[in-house]
Amino acid sequence: LGLVENMSYYLCVHCGERDYIFGQGGGERVSQQLGTTVLAQVPLDGAVRHQGDQGTPVVITAPESPAAKALVSAAAALANCCCLWSRRSLGA
Repeated sequence: LGLVENMSYYLCVHCGERDYIFGQGGGERVSQQLGTTVLAQVPLDGAVRHQGDQGTPVVITAPESPAAKALVSAAAALANCCCLWSRRSLGA
């Protein structure tokens, strides 16, 4: 259905600039090879791990954070793909 590129970039807490510490474009290349799309690029954010370990996801504790917004975007894109797939399966 699609690819979610986790730890896509680091977002500087001081200036807000993106730093592609693991390189850039890997998710896009893989999605092209698989014939799919990139649903979201989730930034590297320690709160994602910390909040997940605590049992409360970052989309609940910090919904306005870039990581939470990317995860919500990925969920919405995935839901849309499922809806389209379901409609096609039902012949609608």
